[in-house]
Parts: sequence; C-alpha cells; structure tokens
Amino acid sequence: MSLTRSRVLVLVVTVALGSALLTMGTATAGQKPQGDPVKIGVVYTGGVSGIDLPSLETGAVAAGDYLNTQDGIAGRPVEIVGCNDKGDPAVDATCAQKFVDEGVIAVTGLGPAWGDNGLPITGAAGIPFVGLPISNAEFLDPSSYPITGGSASAFPALAKYFIDKGVKKASIIYADLAAGKLAADALLGDPLQEAGVSVTEVPEKVGAPDFTPAVVQANEGDPDVIFVLFAAIDCARIAVAASQVGVTASLAGAGSCSEDEKFSQVDKAVVEGAVFNSDTVWYQPKDKQTKIYRKALKKYAKGEKPSSFSGTTFSTIMTLKTIGDELGPNLSAATVLDALENASGIPVFMATELNKDAPALLAGIPTHIYNTDQRIIKIKNGKFVDANDNQWISGFS
Repeated sequence: MSLTRSRVLVLVVTVALGSALLTMGTATAGQKPQGDPVKIGVVYTGGVSGIDLPSLETGAVAAGDYLNTQDGIAGRPVEIVGCNDKGDPAVDATCAQKFVDEGVIAVTGLGPAWGDNGLPITGAAGIPFVGLPISNAEFLDPSSYPITGGSASAFPALAKYFIDKGVKKASIIYADLAAGKLAADALLGDPLQEAGVSVTEVPEKVGAPDFTPAVVQANEGDPDVIFVLFAAIDCARIAVAASQVGVTASLAGAGSCSEDEKFSQVDKAVVEGAVFNSDTVWYQPKDKQTKIYRKALKKYAKGEKPSSFSGTTFSTIMTLKTIGDELGPNLSAATVLDALENASGIPVFMATELNKDAPALLAGIPTHIYNTDQRIIKIKNGKFVDANDNQWISGFS
C-alpha cells in the first residue's frame, strides 16, 4: 500500500483593465466607476447548526469593494446583494425574489436548498446562477453555469487522487440529504468502484448529536480511506470522533471542511496532513492573483482570514468582471448567461478557465460545470500546501 496510513483528516484570470464603455458615459483604466451599479446576488447559509458560511458573502463584498477602487465592472460600480437563507427553503424563495427585484446580473454563493427553491425563481427571470453547485438543478438547469466546479469537480478529483495513491477500500460518511446522497454515489462512489475500490456508504444527519457511531461503522473492515462529506463544524466533530475511535485510515473531505474556526481547534495530531480539494489557489500567498485577494480581504474584511469559500466568491466576482468588461454596454443578466453557456477559454481568477467542451459528467450526462480543475491540498505544520506537486487535477481527464 503506497498510501501512508495515519490519523489525518483528508479534505488565470487576466482581468481586463482596458477601456470599458458604460451605460452612462465612458471610463478608461484608472478612472473611478460611474453610472448605475452592477448588482450581483450572494446566497449563503449562516447561523445554522452544522452550516455557518458567512465567508461566502465576505469574499464577494471584498471583491466588490476592491473593484470599486479600480474601474468596477464595465466601468460601473459594483454592488453586492447578500441574502442569508438560514437553510430554510421558504427563505431561499424570498432571497430569489429579492435578487429578481434588485435586478442582479448573476447569483453566486451556496445554499443547501437553493437549487430546488431559489433557482427556479431566478432562472425564470433569466438570471444566471454562478455559485457552488450541490444539487441536480445546479448542475443541469438552463440558468445555472457555475464558475467554479463545486462538488461536481471536487469529489471526482479527490477520488482520482486516492486511486492514484493505491487505495483498495473506502468508506463514505455523507450528510443524509438528497445532495449528500448524490455526491456519495455519482460523484465519489461510482468513480472509486469503477477503479476497483470497494466502497461502503454511511449516511448521517447534519448536526447529529454524536458522530461516533457513524465513524465506527465507516471504520469497519479496515478501510484505507474514509471520505467525510460534511461541511464546517460537523467535519471538525467527525475528526474528533475519528481520533477518539482510533481510526488509522486517511479521512478525506471537501475544502469546506476547514471553514469553521473549531476545525483549527482540533488536536494537531488529527489535522496534520489533512487533505482537501480547492477550486482556487487562495492558499498560495505568493501567487499574483492570490495577493490581490488577500490584500482586498485584509483591507475590506478586517479580521477575516483567507479561506476556501471567501476565495471562491472573490474569484467568481473577479471572473464576472472579465465577462462584464468584454460585454461593455451590453452587460445584462441575459448576456452574461449567454457568455457562460458558450464559454470557450474564459479565464477564472485564481484558477484555470471555463470551457464548454470539457464539462463535468454526472452519471455520464454532461453538466454545465465547465471548469473541472481542482487543487489537492493538505495541512503541513498548520498551513495549507499543495499535495499534488502544484498541479491541477480533474476527475474527468
């Protein structure tokens, strides 16, 4: 077995700054933005048991504030319209109507019930969803063209990484939700099994009072790796349970696993070597575009530490700038949607590019995920570093 067995938790854009036409006047590079604001919606879940992701809004706001010191989008100022859905389907519908009423050109972010409840409303209004996809609708809806790959890219990439490491047995602890089951099966379990890996799946409730039983069940049969399909604080609690149970398999999960501050409080012996996926290179302080992100976050979101989610929404807003600058006076929700649908080499900030000819597959069906590239990163001495020789990896290549 080539995989080191230890107690671990395994979880470009060239911004067009040239002259841009405005709907009200013109602007050249260096001029302050003018005219009506370009509004972008951000849906997120905050203050809910097991899910607390305000950093999604924080990253978008930091990007908007930064662009307003430059030349905005298409020469116009940027306004971020945030909405906390609180994990409530009814609130998702309210958020969606708010975005429609505000006239946003796109919606980013993430909500566990957004795809079935908010997306139909914004989609009917012709507003593209460019956030993190976690449901069937967000993978395939005619109005949904995520700028980063989300789970559709993350889990196949993690599967490929561990397959290359030579794993033979794997367990998957997943959130007992439709989106969790979808990820456990089509995005992770299927590619592992196709490679000859034996897979066991263990569902568990979000915010479960005790994750120990699920960890014990997942650890039966001495697996090589246990994948954890939970976000934030629940992921940290599963890491603690794995330590207490004495799990020696590698534990693997998505980048969101490290979002909650309680994760950093887990025993260092547990988190050292933890492996995650990442849609962007937010963790590389020497990268030219990452420097822009980190400086903006420091200036406009004082106290907020760089993270996977704020990096993703920052990246999305900056990529919308590239698209918007190209569209100029024709910028609207409809023209952004058309540009995304026909994406061919659109550079993604802190990442690679959108290309309609290289979509992620869901049970063999092409999705609207046109950026499947991921980084595999791990914690080393308390910091995130590349685990795959600074290479992008795709589970569909």
